[in-house]
Amino acid sequence: IAAAFGLQETRTGDTLVLMGNPLLRFEGMQVPEPVFSVSIVAESRSQEEPVELALKYLQQEDPSVVVSTNEETGQTLITGMGELHLEIIKDRLQNHYKVKAIFGEMYIAYRATVSESHEFEYRYTLPSNENEIVEITLVISPDESGAACSFSVAEDIDMSDFHPDQRRNVLDSVEEGVEQAFTNGYPAGFPFHNVHVELTDVTAEFDSAAISTWRFAANQATRQAAIEAGVLILEPVMDVTLEVGEEHLRWVLSDMTTRRRGAIEGMSVDKHVKFVNAKVPLKELVGY
Repeated sequence: IAAAFGLQETRTGDTLVLMGNPLLRFEGMQVPEPVFSVSIVAESRSQEEPVELALKYLQQEDPSVVVSTNEETGQTLITGMGELHLEIIKDRLQNHYKVKAIFGEMYIAYRATVSESHEFEYRYTLPSNENEIVEITLVISPDESGAACSFSVAEDIDMSDFHPDQRRNVLDSVEEGVEQAFTNGYPAGFPFHNVHVELTDVTAEFDSAAISTWRFAANQATRQAAIEAGVLILEPVMDVTLEVGEEHLRWVLSDMTTRRRGAIEGMSVDKHVKFVNAKVPLKELVGY
């Protein structure tokens, strides 16, 4: 273990080696996906840039901090590993970086997925030109591989009507639209998780379409396909171990199973103390 100072560009997770040594890089930290979020807004226009810079530095210091923007509401969100983590982040912003910001209420980051595979065809007509029409056909399905979300193009997709230089732009725009739908979630607004979308067909009834047209059409196609496939809300559930005295055991078990929707998985005894293992929805553990 060593200490160093004056390092201007070093960030959490970097590997330091002596000059002249072969390049060496240790594997970075594996950070679990954070599930607690809070909104943040600068107290005034003059504080917007300091808040933005402070959030940038926080992410460089702590890889488990995620800062994102909800594209539909425009809110800036800070996501962390737990209540205490978010309280520390607030404290550093206010007392270390000296920024003035307003924080919203803390909430749990739910996710969404689909219940079954579904093929969907979406036809979009540009409002400013009724002759400008694009059609997208895709298949949305649950993905049990553990990936957050993924996108692919069918091997037999027919794009012979598109100019060779245009094909890559169309596919990239469609992928961007699908990824936007994954991030924003629909209809509940929770980001999608464990979902795969395969593009099977694209057609256009005119020579060329703007990149934004394909992106918008793919976004809407993914959202509506998810609704028809059946959207399921995923709630984070935690493994909990409670250390309980004999005199409080009955009350704790009742609280866990009735009030907090927990499921007791087992108990063990060590002298006069009992250890209770349970699975409990994270929402019910806020403030516990």
